Amino acid sequence: MMDLPLDNVTSRRLSPLERKLEDIFVRAFHLKSSPDVKSSFGQLGGTSLGAMFAVNLIRQEIFEKMDINLLFVNPSVQKLAAALEPLISSVKSDEDNQEDDVDFCIRPCPSWLIETIGILILAWQWLWPIIFAIRLNSLFFQVIFVPLMHLLQYPMFMKLLGESYWQYQDRLYSWRYYRLWFLRRQWSLNTYWLSHLLGTPFYNAYLRLCGAYIGNGTYIYTYQIDAPWLLKIGDGTYIGNEVILSSLTYHDCTYALHETRIGSYCSIGARCVLHDRVDMHDHVLIEPLTTVTGRILGTHAKELLPCIMSCRQSFFQLVAIFTITSIHALILKLSWLAVHWLPLWLSLSVCWLVWSIIGAGISLVLLRFIVGHIQQNFSYSLNSWKFLSQVWLRHLVLSSFDPCLSTVFDEFNSFTPLILRWLGASIEPNDIKIAHFVPLLLVPPNLLVIGHGVTITSDVCFVPFDVTTNSQCIVSGQIQIGHRSFLGNNCVLRSGVCLPADVLVGCLTRVDLTANSMKEGDILLGIPARVMPFVFPDTERSKTLTKECHTFEQRCLKLRPVTIGPGCILQPMSMVLPGVTLIGYNRLAPCSLALPHDRFAMHTDWFGCPTKRVIAHHGSEPPQLILAERQSSLGTYNVTVGRFTDDILVLFFGQNGWLGWQSGIDLRRPYKPCDIYIKLFFTSFLCKPNAKQVLIIGLGGGVLPMLIRHYFPTVIIHVVEIDETVIELASEFFYLTEQMKNGYMHVIADDGFLYASETAHRYDIIFIDAFVEDAMPSHMNTSQFFSNLHGILNNGGCLVTNANLPTNDVYARLIQTCSSTFESNVLFAHTNIIENARVIISGTRTCLTSISSPAQAIQKAQWLESDVLLEFSLSRLVTFAYRGLLIDNDARIST
Repeated sequence: MMDLPLDNVTSRRLSPLERKLEDIFVRAFHLKSSPDVKSSFGQLGGTSLGAMFAVNLIRQEIFEKMDINLLFVNPSVQKLAAALEPLISSVKSDEDNQEDDVDFCIRPCPSWLIETIGILILAWQWLWPIIFAIRLNSLFFQVIFVPLMHLLQYPMFMKLLGESYWQYQDRLYSWRYYRLWFLRRQWSLNTYWLSHLLGTPFYNAYLRLCGAYIGNGTYIYTYQIDAPWLLKIGDGTYIGNEVILSSLTYHDCTYALHETRIGSYCSIGARCVLHDRVDMHDHVLIEPLTTVTGRILGTHAKELLPCIMSCRQSFFQLVAIFTITSIHALILKLSWLAVHWLPLWLSLSVCWLVWSIIGAGISLVLLRFIVGHIQQNFSYSLNSWKFLSQVWLRHLVLSSFDPCLSTVFDEFNSFTPLILRWLGASIEPNDIKIAHFVPLLLVPPNLLVIGHGVTITSDVCFVPFDVTTNSQCIVSGQIQIGHRSFLGNNCVLRSGVCLPADVLVGCLTRVDLTANSMKEGDILLGIPARVMPFVFPDTERSKTLTKECHTFEQRCLKLRPVTIGPGCILQPMSMVLPGVTLIGYNRLAPCSLALPHDRFAMHTDWFGCPTKRVIAHHGSEPPQLILAERQSSLGTYNVTVGRFTDDILVLFFGQNGWLGWQSGIDLRRPYKPCDIYIKLFFTSFLCKPNAKQVLIIGLGGGVLPMLIRHYFPTVIIHVVEIDETVIELASEFFYLTEQMKNGYMHVIADDGFLYASETAHRYDIIFIDAFVEDAMPSHMNTSQFFSNLHGILNNGGCLVTNANLPTNDVYARLIQTCSSTFESNVLFAHTNIIENARVIISGTRTCLTSISSPAQAIQKAQWLESDVLLEFSLSRLVTFAYRGLLIDNDARIST
C-alpha cells in the first residue's frame, strides 16, 4: 500500500461524483488514504491492472459506457469527474438497462448426428491417401501422392456440395450451414500442405481451382481463407503472413457469405483481418495488424507491370518444395523402421519424437548454411532471385518444419537463446524467456538484437521487411529489444524497431518505427502503439505497493476466470485477457483487446485495442474523415459524406448536420441499421409481409432501399428524391448503383408531392422519409399530400411516416393529418442517448390488425425475424417502442 500525505487532500468540498471516483481510486490502486484529486493515477503509483480495474468499477457503479481512453485523457479524479458529468446527465439509463436484459430470439441448436458423420468423413478422406501411399514402394510417388490427393479432394467436395459457391444468408446449423462447416474443416486439414505453396504461382493456381479469381503477379502468404470461391484479387497484389481473408460473417442466429474484393497493386501487411464485404480499390497499402471492412478507396497512380515469376524461378520453387517434402518422407520412413517393433501406441509416439528432433536439427542447418543472412538495406522486388533465396526459402523451411521446431523448442526452453546466437543473432543469453521459437526464426539472424532478461510470450509476430504497392521488399534495419523488456501475446514488431530497456509491449499491440522515440520503462498498448500513463513500481516504491500487476509485469502466472455469456461473437484476432466478463449477446470486433476486469453489458458491441463500445450515433464530434462535400441541387445547403474512425459512413445536410445525420451505415455490419427509426420502419412488414411494390419518398444514402432489397429480394422498389446531388453521392459512396443493376430498384429524380399526384403506380407500402435538414418539407405535411398517398395505395396497403419532427406543433399537425386521412394509425416511439425515433403506421383497421396490440406485434416480429433472418431484434425493439393506436384527430402522444 502507499501512504499519501494529508496535505494532498484538497480543501474544497468534493462533489458526489468526485467522492465516488475518489473511493474507486482508493480501491483500484490500493491506496491507504484519500488521494489528491488533482494527481493522476500514474503519480499515485497506479499500474496497468489497477487502471483496468478502475474502468470496470466506473462502468459498474457510475457510467456503463465508460471508455478507457477517457481515463487516459483525464487521469485525475477532478478531471475525470468533469469529463463524466455531462455524459452521465445525457443518459436515460432506466429503459436502456431494462432493454439489455431481454432477449426474444429463438436460438438454433447444433446437430450432433450431422457433426459426427462429418467428422468421420473428414477422417476417412484424410487417412485413405496415407494408407494407400504406405503400400507404394516408391518414395517419389509417396511424396507426390499424399499431398496431391489431400488438396484435390477439396475442390471435388465443393462440386459435390454445390450451393457452397453462392453468396447467401441462412440460419446457424441449417443444412447449408453444415455444407460450409464441412468445407471449412476440410480446408483446415490441408493447411500444412498449403503452407508449402505460399508465395508461389502454384498456390494461385490452386485458389483458382477452388473458384477464386487471382490476378497475375499476385503473392499470397496466407491460407486463412474461409471461402476461397468468393475471393477476387487483382494483379500485382501482395498479401502478408497470417492475414485473415474472411467472407463469412456471424450474426446473432444467422450467418452470411459475401465476396472479398482486393484491387490491383495493393500491399496488405501481416496479421491484417479483412472481413465483412471488403471492396478494396487499387493501390492500397494496409499496415500490419489492421482491421479492414467495407469499401477502401485507393490512390491514383500510374499503371504498373506486375512482378511475375519466370519459368526458371517457378521451377526453382517447385524443386525446393519437392526436396523439403522428400526430406520429411525420408525422416519419417527411417524413424518408423527404427521403432516399428514396439507396440503401436508407443511406436507412434517415439516415431513422432524422433522425426521432430531430426527435422528440427535439419531445419536449423538449412537456415544457417543454405538460407543464411540478409542485407540490412535490402531492397529487391518479389520476383528477384535475392528475395527467393533469402526470404521465400526461409519461409518455406520454417513452414515445413514448424511442427518439429515447436515440439522441440517451444515453452521457454533455456537453450533456445543459444541456438539463436549460433544462427548469428546478437543476443545475450542471460535469463531470456521465449515461449514460441519459430516467429524469431522468421527474422534473418543478423537483423535480430536481444538484450538480457527479455521475455517473449506466445504468438509474437516479427515483421523483418515491408512490401510496397509496387512489389518491392524493403528492410528498414534491425529489430532491437532492450534489456528486461517484455513482449505480450500477439504483439507485432516491424522492421527497424528499437525498444529501449524495461519496455513493456502489451498484448495485440503494433510497434512501428514511430515508436522509436519512446523512453526506458514505457508501457505500450494499442494499434499503433501508444505510451500508456502507467508506471512500473521501482525497487524503492515496491516496498509500499501491493504487487497486483498483469501476469507479464512480474513473470508470475496468475489464473483468473473468463466468463462468456450466451450469444457472444468473438471475431478473428480478438483477444480476451483473464478476468473479463461478457454478460451475453456481445460482439467483439477483429483486433480487439478486452483487458482484465472488463465487464461488457448485455447486447453491446466493442472494438479497438483497448476495447471501446460501438455507439451507432456519435453526436459529440464530427466525422474524422470528410469524403465529399457538394452543394445541393436545390442550392440552399451542402450535402456531405463523412466517415467515422469506427467505419460508420454518414450523409448529412448543412454545416452541423452530423449531429443528426440523414443516413448512416456501419460498413462492418451494413444490414444492421444504425438508426432506430429505420428498424421501426420494418414494423410495416408485420402488416404486409408479402408486399410486392414499395415506394420510398426521400433517398438519403439509400440505406432503407438497400435493406429492403437484402431482406425482401423480390420486392420492386421505387425511390423518389428531389435532390440530384443526394442521388449522385448515394451512388458513389453507398452502393446505390449496384443495388439498381438487377432492375428491382428504380430511383426517380422528382418532388415526392408531384409524383404522388401524377403517378399511375400502386403500392403495398409507402415510406415517407423526406427531410430538408431537420424538418419534413412543409408542403408534404398537408392533408392534400396524404390524400394523394392514400390514393396510390393498394387495398390493404399501409403508409409509414418518419415522425421525428422538430417541434410539438408540427408533430401534432402530422398526427391530425394522419388521423383525418386514414382509418387507423399506430405509433412506435423509442429514445436512446442521441436519437429520438417516432414512426407512425397508417392504414385500414384490417391492415393494422397484426399490430393492434403489443402481444400481436411482438409475436409477428418474432416470426419475421425467423423468416427473413433479420440481423437485429425487431421483437425486442417493438417491446419498448409500441405506443398504441392514435385515437382521434387531436391526440398528442407523449414519448
